[in-house]
Amino acid sequence: MKAVCLALLIIGFNSLLAQDFFIGYDTSASSAVSKKDMTIASDVWLTQIASDVDLHPITKMYDDPAEMAQDVADGKLDYIAASGFTFVKYFDLSLLQDGFTQGFLNGEEEKFVFVVRKESDIKSVADISTQKIAMQEDDSVIKLYLKDKIKKSDRVNIELFKSRQRALLKLFFGKAEVAVSTNRSFALAAELNPQIGKKLKILEVTQLQATPFGFLRKGADESMKRTLLHSVKKVHETPKGKQLLTLYKAEIIVDSKLEDLGQFQKLYNNNNKE
Repeated sequence: MKAVCLALLIIGFNSLLAQDFFIGYDTSASSAVSKKDMTIASDVWLTQIASDVDLHPITKMYDDPAEMAQDVADGKLDYIAASGFTFVKYFDLSLLQDGFTQGFLNGEEEKFVFVVRKESDIKSVADISTQKIAMQEDDSVIKLYLKDKIKKSDRVNIELFKSRQRALLKLFFGKAEVAVSTNRSFALAAELNPQIGKKLKILEVTQLQATPFGFLRKGADESMKRTLLHSVKKVHETPKGKQLLTLYKAEIIVDSKLEDLGQFQKLYNNNNKE
């Protein structure tokens, strides 16, 4: 959930425009941090970092993605942050345009991955049948991925956890046969505990982006959007900007493109055929 607050702080940190900028965040798919804690953290950082800027970011947290999508349609929001699956399921994408989100200096993308023990007989996701899968409860899009890949996905035993690290530990200690994580989460876990890297391996890297997408609404003030898109790309060049990005586990601000929703759209369409 910290990740989806990053854009709000970047806007407050960089912009030179003395006008309201309306931001919407989807909180329905995240339980790792409470909305209250997230709001307090955002307010603290905005007070500290945005005290000398003129743009006035006004943010609203949405528990109901459909309500957020309607507010976009009604022209009430300028920037929207949510998961890829939320965008393809609830939003009219024709109302949106490319925006920005968190990224990494080496160009690496954070994708969902399936992890197994190195001695496992499972050779692909399609081989999963009745085995127990450990996954973070927020990663619900993976249930559709399994349905798309496995003929009898209803037989799969899914156990949900508060974090991807806990899901990996469930696999590590032999309490599950598969774990869902991300490439970066797995790499971090292996770095902190080398035994994880020795015992576990990535079975499959999906093409599903695990980090949130951030898009701008078509029709929002064009001058404001141009200035904003230009300024956020430079946030990593300043000491305060680097500190901010580090807090949200990012290294740089990158483009968030509508075309990158393609994998989510395909998955959604495949699971909603009449």
